[in-house]
Amino acid sequence: MQRFDVAKSVLEDLLAVEPRHRQGLTQYGLVLGRLGKVNDAKVHMLNVAELYKDDTEAHGILGRVYRTSGVSNERQILKLSRSASSRPS
Repeated sequence: MQRFDVAKSVLEDLLAVEPRHRQGLTQYGLVLGRLGKVNDAKVHMLNVAELYKDDTEAHGILGRVYRTSGVSNERQILKLSRSASSRPS
């Protein structure tokens, strides 16, 4: 867990300087999930996925957060997959 605490701190510093850094935002959501802050990760990644609709990594991490939280709501999964598949390649 300590390495994720360090990663969280580094990512917070990065995002303070560059708040829309795409990879920083996605990695921050991943780190929140790994630290067990599942609700924070879910809210964060929903925002990132909305901000960067074409970012498959952001949508993948959001899906991982949902799996981690035990959410098996098929509507959420369908909504995410429709959102991802409706984007042009």
